[in-house]
Amino acid sequence: MPPGRVGDVVLALSELVTNGCEASTGAAPVLVTVSADADLIRLEVVNDRPVGPPSRPPITTVVMPDTDAARGRGLALVAALAVRLSIESSAVTTAVRADLLR
Repeated sequence: MPPGRVGDVVLALSELVTNGCEASTGAAPVLVTVSADADLIRLEVVNDRPVGPPSRPPITTVVMPDTDAARGRGLALVAALAVRLSIESSAVTTAVRADLLR
């Protein structure tokens, strides 16, 4: 993996873990999984707070907040670094997955 990609992976993972911890109720651990194949690195963070009904389609588009907003750029940064980003809710959890090129 090119050295610059390591920084991208670390930034994306840091943003996802921060969001997962901030959104969590604290009743269960935030689960972090990192896996890789020949082409992609998959980052997955699961917390114990659903963001919507489980029947809703996965979220795949993230919008950058207003320039004067104090927060809200993390997922937009991850979306810019990733080739795929999805957010899925079950009845009790939210899973955020980002696939980055190696």
